[in-house]
Amino acid sequence: MTDQQNPVAEQPAVNKKLRAKKELAEWVETIVSAVVVVVLLFTFCFRMVGISGDSMMNTLHDQERVILLSAGYTPHQGDIVVVSRDYMKADKEPIIKRIIATQGQEVYLDCENNQVYVDGVALDEPYIFYEGDPLVEHEIMVENPHVVKEGHVFVLGDHRDNSHDSRAIGDVDARYILGRAVLRVFPLNQVAVLTK
Repeated sequence: MTDQQNPVAEQPAVNKKLRAKKELAEWVETIVSAVVVVVLLFTFCFRMVGISGDSMMNTLHDQERVILLSAGYTPHQGDIVVVSRDYMKADKEPIIKRIIATQGQEVYLDCENNQVYVDGVALDEPYIFYEGDPLVEHEIMVENPHVVKEGHVFVLGDHRDNSHDSRAIGDVDARYILGRAVLRVFPLNQVAVLTK
């Protein structure tokens, strides 16, 4: 009897094929599981958004991309957030700004000295950028001083003389915050964690 007719000789070849199929199935299962986890994370916890415009210079620039933390987010002073334009009933892209104050806090914009005060304390803002007078350039449409309404935040762009923000539109309803920007991911040579 030859090896081809020997059932014992055929057994290792069959086992090898079964092992290969099993290993392939495990790889496919691992890849599918990883894709599902990433999709769920980016649906419920994180989002990636592109920056449009220069209102957050020099912190963020036009065409950069950031990751937002959205699940369970609670607004805090100093956070960089993306806000849906729905609150303005405008058919435009979301805006990205920095939270200056949260509900119940008093904001005072000292235009003469280009200084922002929250609850009577001058903010230390090393991140702001301006080419002229950051507060004088804008017509302030809110009361000054101004107490932030319940469930709202007061936001300003870091590029103070080129930002459409709470000075003109008033307090932003916190329900329209899509999330906090936590990481710049593009361009690749500028990847950085975004801090307050």
